[in-house]
Amino acid sequence: MSLIYLEFTNPDSHQTIRLVRNNDFLPCASSVTRNLGQHRTLTLIQITPIVQTLSNDLYRGTLAVPGKDIPIVVKQSRIEGDVLEFVSQLQGEAMVYCRDLQSCQGEVVPLFYGLYEGNIGGRPLTCILLEDCGDPCDDDLKNLDMSIK
Repeated sequence: MSLIYLEFTNPDSHQTIRLVRNNDFLPCASSVTRNLGQHRTLTLIQITPIVQTLSNDLYRGTLAVPGKDIPIVVKQSRIEGDVLEFVSQLQGEAMVYCRDLQSCQGEVVPLFYGLYEGNIGGRPLTCILLEDCGDPCDDDLKNLDMSIK
């Protein structure tokens, strides 16, 4: 299986990042495979921050595939703190998309566009690409009645 690369410029450091897709966590949905086609290098553009958590940075961006721009959410492991744990968490999430959520991608959960890995400054960096399903809910979901959830 050939290598697929993801390239983007980090919006904070302005450093160009090149990651390789981990073929253990391949996109399963046929629409994803069709959207990505046979391209060997995918370019992520127009990256804007959504939120930072203890273990991840979330960004909104556009996957520039020749002939088509795909709105994407990037969930990237943090490179400070317990980096290996953060990478492991994203790998676990990717496994759930590949194994347990295949049949409901694009309907109930976002499409999964793969897990990509590399290094930045000698530290592991991992990210997953997901379909951008719009803005996050403004409501505090934990306070909603269970019948509404």
